[in-house]
Amino acid sequence: MERVNYISCLAEEDAITSISPRLSSGAGIRIFKGKADCYVSTNDLSFKGLKNGLRKGVIHLRFNLTLP
Repeated sequence: MERVNYISCLAEEDAITSISPRLSSGAGIRIFKGKADCYVSTNDLSFKGLKNGLRKGVIHLRFNLTLP
């Protein structure tokens, strides 16, 4: 899980012309199969979103299992 909060500030000719806050969060899932691995990330932290990320990693590594 990761949460990132930062503010971007743009200044031109000694004057601040833009301030943009950014808030984001997400999760990373790493799956191992033998010596191979796969990393999947998502900003959808719901159960469905995390399950979908896991499903993509499982498909990528060609596991033969089903996820509910």
